[in-house]
Amino acid sequence: MAATPFKGTVSFRYNDGEVDIQPFTASDITGKDVVFAASSLTFYATRKNGVLADIALSAAGVDTSQLKLIVNNKDSGIALLGSGLVATVNNRMPVPIPIAANAQVQIHQLT
Repeated sequence: MAATPFKGTVSFRYNDGEVDIQPFTASDITGKDVVFAASSLTFYATRKNGVLADIALSAAGVDTSQLKLIVNNKDSGIALLGSGLVATVNNRMPVPIPIAANAQVQIHQLT
């Protein structure tokens, strides 16, 4: 199949209540990281302690089916099914994922 790029947002909720929403583009190519719009980089550095509260996708990948969370260049062990993260799904992230301040967060695309 042909890779079909899609867009998404990742939402961080910091312990002080601030919400930080970062848009990204996913190439739909296995082994590639998403690219964050604000920096054109493949990682986002969190500013404060908090949680990754939500990931919303414009569509599920065609060639990829999962998004793996990488924190500070280490595999978090968390892989999320892309079809469950599409924006029209109302219970995308039932459990927030704790994230420390100044963490480099990457989202890696998997088959």
